Amino acid sequence: MAQNTTISYVHHSWSGWRGCQHAALPDGTEHAGCQNCFAEAMSKRNPTVLGTWGPDGTRVRPADAYWKQPVKWDRAAEESGERRRVLWDFSDPFEDWQGTILDHKGETVWRDTPLLESKLQPITMSDLRRDAFALIDQTPNLDWLLLTKRPWNVRKMWPCRECGRTLDTPCLYASKTARRENVWLGVSVSDQQSADQLLPELLKLRDLVRVLFVSVEPLVKPVDLSNLTWDTHNAHGPRHITVDALHGRQGAGYSDDGPRLDWVIVGGESGPRRRPCGIEWIQSLADQCKSANVPCFIKQDSALWPGQQGLIPDDLWAVKEFPDA
Repeated sequence: MAQNTTISYVHHSWSGWRGCQHAALPDGTEHAGCQNCFAEAMSKRNPTVLGTWGPDGTRVRPADAYWKQPVKWDRAAEESGERRRVLWDFSDPFEDWQGTILDHKGETVWRDTPLLESKLQPITMSDLRRDAFALIDQTPNLDWLLLTKRPWNVRKMWPCRECGRTLDTPCLYASKTARRENVWLGVSVSDQQSADQLLPELLKLRDLVRVLFVSVEPLVKPVDLSNLTWDTHNAHGPRHITVDALHGRQGAGYSDDGPRLDWVIVGGESGPRRRPCGIEWIQSLADQCKSANVPCFIKQDSALWPGQQGLIPDDLWAVKEFPDA
């Protein structure tokens, strides 16, 4: 399936910039999935092109030719009559970072300014994000998989298709043109703690996209997607709500009519520092999805190289389902 990527559930991978930093959960702890980040390890080989990780690192805009690739993929998809999936990788599309954007030569990227302004202004990540969403809107035959560890940033960084303003800015069109049919929006979780804190935030974004998904990778501890504990607050103080992300239930006595996940990806950790992944954890997630009629894609066991079957039995390895798109 993959054409320019080793990631088995997409045809292509792409990113509007390269570079990131380890994500923190709302309770302040570091996301377990960031511990052995493969993109961070790869970036150390060529930081000028792939960025330097961390809050004081660099974020690098790829060359113009790279930005033109999705237009070619979109044209090919239209000609073939088959939609193609593109995963945003090598950065978090909803990272809140205010530093300078560099090009692939290590130089600051500048943007055009109104004629009345006398000097150029450095491009910002917000500028890149608007450009990336404009590209998404120009490629209707591609399904863009935007995977984040910061779902609370999505709404304030999601640009309107008409005016480019984000949803936290007053706009005459935003309520009508915010939704994007060719975007699949997901979060990355690795254990119950990250699932509890990120998935309820993702489910709040049901109005923006057609597909909500979770990548449970790297899976380093058991995860129950049907029994999330969500800590929230109201006028009466803190509340602990149970959320079933597979059936759309929230709290005791609720019917199955709330937002729910459309797809679940499951995989162990790869690389020389990989942490073990119990086959029973993978089996449990597949069973949870089957009972809720939610498509599940088993991606890999914990192994040196990504995409390996490892100890996963054949019947479980054959579970490679996609949402009805």
